[in-house]
Amino acid sequence: MVAVFKRRVKESTVENSFIRKCRNYEQPLKLRKMNGEGNRSWPDRMILGSQGFTAFIEFKRPGEKPTELQSEMLQELGQLGFPASWFDDATKAFDWLTHQYTCHLSLVSDRKGRRGK
Repeated sequence: MVAVFKRRVKESTVENSFIRKCRNYEQPLKLRKMNGEGNRSWPDRMILGSQGFTAFIEFKRPGEKPTELQSEMLQELGQLGFPASWFDDATKAFDWLTHQYTCHLSLVSDRKGRRGK
């Protein structure tokens, strides 16, 4: 019998795929790695876009979930009004981000339009 080992996809592989998608996006985005001392529960990435857009994403290996502290931080950021979520799939993360960003830009545009009336 031959043993077959299935390689597990690394979290960094998911994150790097997401970064490539963001670099090819039609709108300019800035991505900041949230690592360092005192940031254990913070999401992996902060994403900045035009018109004050800020979002946070925690990346996981496929099939894994955030720790309790990470889940609590994502919830706190959401309560403060920031889009914040976790993903184990780069395409789903990118689709979520672009939806959040499009909604944000639409809201900002609507506000500016009302002020001009």
